[in-house]
Amino acid sequence: MRFSNVFMLEIKKLLPLFFLVLVSMAVTLGIAQLPSSFDVIGAISYSSYGVEIGGYGFNFCGQGVPLTVNITIDCFHKIIKSENGTFLVYIPLIFPKDSNLIINITSGKENYVVSKVLTRNFTTFVYAPASYFSINYNNISMIYVKGETVIATSLKCIYVNGEKMNVNSTIFVINSDNVKPPFGNYALTDLQVIKDEEYCIISLLGVNMGLILLTAYYYLSVFPRRQLDLIFRLIGVGKIYLSKTISMLVFTLLTSLPSLIIFALLKGIFLSSIVPYILVELVYFLAVLGISPLVSSKGLVYSSITLAGYLLNLVFYNEETLSLAFLILPLIGYIKLRWVYR
Repeated sequence: MRFSNVFMLEIKKLLPLFFLVLVSMAVTLGIAQLPSSFDVIGAISYSSYGVEIGGYGFNFCGQGVPLTVNITIDCFHKIIKSENGTFLVYIPLIFPKDSNLIINITSGKENYVVSKVLTRNFTTFVYAPASYFSINYNNISMIYVKGETVIATSLKCIYVNGEKMNVNSTIFVINSDNVKPPFGNYALTDLQVIKDEEYCIISLLGVNMGLILLTAYYYLSVFPRRQLDLIFRLIGVGKIYLSKTISMLVFTLLTSLPSLIIFALLKGIFLSSIVPYILVELVYFLAVLGISPLVSSKGLVYSSITLAGYLLNLVFYNEETLSLAFLILPLIGYIKLRWVYR
């Protein structure tokens, strides 16, 4: 029997499980769209005649969120509601210096409180749990979210994509994550973005590995069974092993690539940065393929779960030890089959 015929038969056997690719995509969308906290940035300025407070509350994508802002300063109390996340209020208070200002900002069930003693005529505040990175000084605060930088400042200029930009507003949004204040050396890197999404990436890799294991149990755990003796002897171990390897490789790529690409696009991660995680899943597939002829069906499950835990641990903590050992396993599995069906 020609190899092409053997390969098509193996693909047909695997075809019923290709719906798991859709499962992987659905899980990716779910993980990427998990509800997150809100960010808020603001500025406080005062003169001898009053205090001005402005701010902007937004989500991970830079879109404004509904806010309730409760402001208390000395004997003044004011509540503002905003549907688009922006708020601006002026409180007429003569000589407000050294006054205690409390700003209570609420979005949904989450709450953030700003407590300030007015000693500077301009200051900023920032709350950024749903951001990639933030900078906070008295005269400038910056929050980096997906593809955008939200800024509150009294400075006259900043640097955007390496070019000087004059500032003519107190709070504004720039469609770039390459923004720096005119002092220091600050820049958002993809490593910061990935570290912020560390647990989401591990969860996504774990789900994909689970789907690969489920497929392997159905598709590869038949390797040691006696009913394959005649098929192996008639067709040849090499053709069947290679066709199963290519079929599982196609399945692994279809499971890994779309899900990781979708996640990267939704989270604003450079596509080149997800290559190591695709390699992790390919290494896992090769390891499962290699041990499947060596153990029973139940043993395949146990050993594959152990390998998955080990590889997930290596993703962020000891990546350099992703060695050739896993790549040798398919060769060991093949030698075992050749020895059995010689």
